[in-house]
Amino acid sequence: MEEVYGLLPIPSLNGIIKMIERYLILKSVYPNYLIFFKKKDDIKYIGETKLIIDTFGLNVKKKVNYLIIENLDIIEIKNHNNNLYDIYYCKAFLINIIKSYMKRRKDDFLER
Repeated sequence: MEEVYGLLPIPSLNGIIKMIERYLILKSVYPNYLIFFKKKDDIKYIGETKLIIDTFGLNVKKKVNYLIIENLDIIEIKNHNNNLYDIYYCKAFLINIIKSYMKRRKDDFLER
């Protein structure tokens, strides 16, 4: 390992940065797709995909186009004729805004 400014690089952070870079590139090519990363026997997701999956669960895959990426290969791609990605993204975004607003209101109420 090379030293960077006197510190050793953190391998897990390096892997996360690579995953984010891949995500951003794939998102520019496949804007209305959920993007999953397969790591060994685990599936990871970030960004808009994480927002949608955390809000609605993995059952969304039945109605939304998605990609599964392993290393640099697309191992599975699913296209639906009636892709509901935009609808789920808007709903998840609004739900997230409402949750953060309600949390802030609750915190303000508890401070009084």
